[in-house]
Amino acid sequence: MEIRRTPSTEKEVLIAGIPRCGTTYVFRSVAGLRPGGTTPKGGPLSKLAFLKTHGLAPPDQFGDPHVRTTIRHFKNGGRSIFIFGNPFLAAISNRHNRWGKLHAKNCGFKGPLGSANIYKRDDFNYERMFDSWTRGDFMAPVLVVRYETLPDHFKDIEYFLGRTVRWNEWKPRKTRRHMVSDRDFEAIKKTYGRLKRKMDDFPDIAIFNGQKRKTGGL
Repeated sequence: MEIRRTPSTEKEVLIAGIPRCGTTYVFRSVAGLRPGGTTPKGGPLSKLAFLKTHGLAPPDQFGDPHVRTTIRHFKNGGRSIFIFGNPFLAAISNRHNRWGKLHAKNCGFKGPLGSANIYKRDDFNYERMFDSWTRGDFMAPVLVVRYETLPDHFKDIEYFLGRTVRWNEWKPRKTRRHMVSDRDFEAIKKTYGRLKRKMDDFPDIAIFNGQKRKTGGL
């Protein structure tokens, strides 16, 4: 598949999400990139017609180095996809697999990485991200989808984008509860319990563009 390239001020789609909830997988699939564990950085990223962030929905942003491009994309009515997933497992996976000061900064954490404790505090702003992207008052098209049900909604995402996608092989996150101690898991449940309840009450897929569909496909 040929990768669509475009000036950095024009993006086909912005992909946002809770860390470790499939944003890289969706980014690489819609961009026509082979499977990989990271998003292209620097110059190569600026030339792609796609953008990935773990920030808030515009106009409220933090950390991400592509804030201006994100806000411009939104103001121009560009399409966005937000992916959320079980915050308990996301926190465990984040701590084990995606732990770095740049990532922390992109998630709005301003202190030294050594002082971050995403088990005891929502230092990476999972709940702020979820609340921001699901508030439902967008005029730009925003598709919200649950990570655990992504394969069930490939066709819905393609419909939203207005084109087909050659999806990479789906490999669900391997994070399990046993990767942390009982004490840490109790801390995680306390920290993200309210967010988990919000997510449980949210539909697997929804679209915002002056209205919200809570059930079924698009």
